[in-house]
Amino acid sequence: MRIQKHMLFIILCTTFLLTFSGCGRDTGENSPCPEQDSPAKSIAAEQEKTEDPVQLYQEIYEEAIQAQSSDAYDWKNLAVVQEITRKLGAHGVTAVDNENQVNMENPDKMHDFITALVHGETARLTILLVSAYDRFTKYDLQAKEGALAVVKTYYQYEDGIFQNKNSASYPADSWQYTDEGYFIFTGRSFSAQSLVLTMSDEEEYTAWRVEPLDGQCREWNRRYVLPVGYGRNNMFLTDWSETDYGNLDFYDIFDKFYPAVNGQPAPYKPSDNAAVGAVYQIPESEFEEVVSLHLAIDSTTLRAKTKYLEADRAYEYRPRGFYEAEYPNLPYPEVTGGTENEDGTLTLLVNAVYPNAETSRAFTHELVIRPDAQGGFQYVSNSVLEKNCDMGWHTDRLTEEAWENAYGETSLLTEEERAGLEAAVLTAAAQASSAFADASPTEKSGSLHYSAQQCQEAVSLLGKAGLISVGRDIPMENPEQIEAFYTNYQENRDAEATVFSVNTDGTIDTLTFLHKNGKLQVCYIGIGWRSDGTPQKTNERLRDVAELKLTPKGYLIYFWQDPDPYSDLCQYWRIRPLPDQYRKLTEKYVHYLSYVNYNILVTNWAESNAESILMPCMYEDLCRIHTGKEPEVKNGRIPAAQYEEIMTRYLPVTKEQVQKICDYDEETDSYPYEMILHRQYPPFGEVVGYTENPDGTITLTVDGVWVEKFTDCAFTNTIVIQPFEDGSFRYLSNAIEQKETGIPSL
Repeated sequence: MRIQKHMLFIILCTTFLLTFSGCGRDTGENSPCPEQDSPAKSIAAEQEKTEDPVQLYQEIYEEAIQAQSSDAYDWKNLAVVQEITRKLGAHGVTAVDNENQVNMENPDKMHDFITALVHGETARLTILLVSAYDRFTKYDLQAKEGALAVVKTYYQYEDGIFQNKNSASYPADSWQYTDEGYFIFTGRSFSAQSLVLTMSDEEEYTAWRVEPLDGQCREWNRRYVLPVGYGRNNMFLTDWSETDYGNLDFYDIFDKFYPAVNGQPAPYKPSDNAAVGAVYQIPESEFEEVVSLHLAIDSTTLRAKTKYLEADRAYEYRPRGFYEAEYPNLPYPEVTGGTENEDGTLTLLVNAVYPNAETSRAFTHELVIRPDAQGGFQYVSNSVLEKNCDMGWHTDRLTEEAWENAYGETSLLTEEERAGLEAAVLTAAAQASSAFADASPTEKSGSLHYSAQQCQEAVSLLGKAGLISVGRDIPMENPEQIEAFYTNYQENRDAEATVFSVNTDGTIDTLTFLHKNGKLQVCYIGIGWRSDGTPQKTNERLRDVAELKLTPKGYLIYFWQDPDPYSDLCQYWRIRPLPDQYRKLTEKYVHYLSYVNYNILVTNWAESNAESILMPCMYEDLCRIHTGKEPEVKNGRIPAAQYEEIMTRYLPVTKEQVQKICDYDEETDSYPYEMILHRQYPPFGEVVGYTENPDGTITLTVDGVWVEKFTDCAFTNTIVIQPFEDGSFRYLSNAIEQKETGIPSL
């Protein structure tokens, strides 16, 4: 089930509409904060006075860690986060923590910015998001003609300095200021990391509490509501009371309360094999002790609401498995009011704040608590008062019948065959162990990475052992075995082939393709390494394949039958490598260009009409070609000299043409940074032929590969390149010819 995206719009009062009609982008449904005079000017003035926020954050951060002992210091400590936020505020910075558990500092600046946004004025504001551990996020916001532009930069403390680890920029699709005092905005961002991982853009949902929240409400929330929350349980999602527990799921309650009783998460884990459902018998004393921690429930009622095995004096327990997974982006609770009752109970009013549904009140519930004199408490009842959106993130546990259907025997392998496959895979993986034995991985962006040479060696060792092996940017070894499997599959013969995919962190993904009785499956086994260098299984999964195709040029493309919401629908390998010369030409001239974000590749053009293909978002890809890095952006803009030098170098256009089309701002001598929003499974080009012309230019023949449409020749481009002595070049013309699919439209 997908969560329907709810778009909310501000309905301004009639007088405001008459005065400020036509101010720009859609806004949220609730009224903005009160009007103030010329907020854009005051914001700009304050921005000029404010210290460099990154340097300031570093100074405050270092003061904080020096004030704490190394053993005691913990960024998860709310008091520390509060102190960092407070000190930032004292320097005039607008700051809030990333979990909205601390009141925003300098919210008046946020009010001014929102008012400027509503009025259609130009304004800028920087927000610092204080987060756990040694990292933080900086948001640079710009308002112009009612539209909101966002630059989000993530900083990590490394080698004694906060370093820019990732930056993304995007126009907000929607924004609103809610009755509950939240500023919420959404958009689709793109960064180099998302390109590598998903070849697509990322949806951004951001919600900041601007209005302060009463400290007592925050304390009640942290003590009674946040520890349970809205994920993997229905305690606050359904109506129940001590006299009628309704549909309350006590197995989820067991999972939630277990750590408080035993000091660790419940040890009853799902099976490593996703196709197998785990079943446990938990002694009655253990199960009842945990559930009754915060519920005044008698054993008779509890046993009637669960599967109690009287002969064994135990409760049957089935941990949530693959089919009961929930969406990772959940709403979070926020207590907005409370009443201490005469009977000693406490009634709390709670809103569910759900950025992904663009609301600060997805639903409202009333929760009754019974505190005791010893510092403990019991949940007495819960009532859902109002629902404003679908609770589609939540998944109930499977019924017994549904569980049997989901975890029945679905594998194409018998248990004996599966055990044999696991043993064979582990034995084969040992062939690669020497490639990493004496190597030291380096840390990049928080992960360990081995060198390309070490990964290449591992792939080669597996290949020499007669195994199908591949790695990132490393040609596949023994691809003929995959071709033989595909032939058997096409001729409806049973077949099996295992691919060893070496990852840059030294782990190995093994995917065994199975075709049996007309059915296709992939058995995945992840391989890691013990301290003595021997391989060990880290995880296992079985998945059905809906479609499989081997294209004429050697792309093996397959689609999952039932993809889960957290993985890609489509996978592919190029089992026959592109010739080296074509690969080098592709990397230099074609790799960074897009078929779906601008029209340089999807229209016919030449030097005489090159102005017609100019689009501001092209700068980002041309910048990567020129520098090998992400564009350097400050306050959402790029200096004109830098922008024009790259655009005129790589395209046959003039500075005047660039200024005319790409929104040049004479006052700041700069251009706006327009983020490229990549789509999932876009076509990509690869050079399949070239001609060196007498005038020094190069004509490339480029085929469009579109894995989503099962084709390695969707269309063919003829691109003329003018190389320069310094290694840079200029695109002179493009012609495109439709082949197996239609040409993408922007």
